[in-house]
Amino acid sequence: FTAAGKGLREAVHATEVANERMKMFGLRPEQLEGEGVFLTPRMLACAEAARTASMELAADLTHVAWKDGEPGRKERRADLKARELEATHGGEAERAVSPAGSAMST
Repeated sequence: FTAAGKGLREAVHATEVANERMKMFGLRPEQLEGEGVFLTPRMLACAEAARTASMELAADLTHVAWKDGEPGRKERRADLKARELEATHGGEAERAVSPAGSAMST
């Protein structure tokens, strides 16, 4: 989405600039010179529709990624707790736990 969206934004912006310049100087599209993109009114409408559709798709992807909460949050919290436990207890965090749930030193 990023590269295509960027290209569409640049093309729409260049066309808007060209339209303003044509209006200020009384030019027609055929009289434009230089490098850049100029979209016809029909292409401009299609580019804007495509840009809108791409933003909607990106929003849908974000929604799916966040539907069960912040992505990766549980893993980060578990890692943080493990580091805190290790820092608090020194080497004691490396104790083995028996099947009954009682801690046994190694």
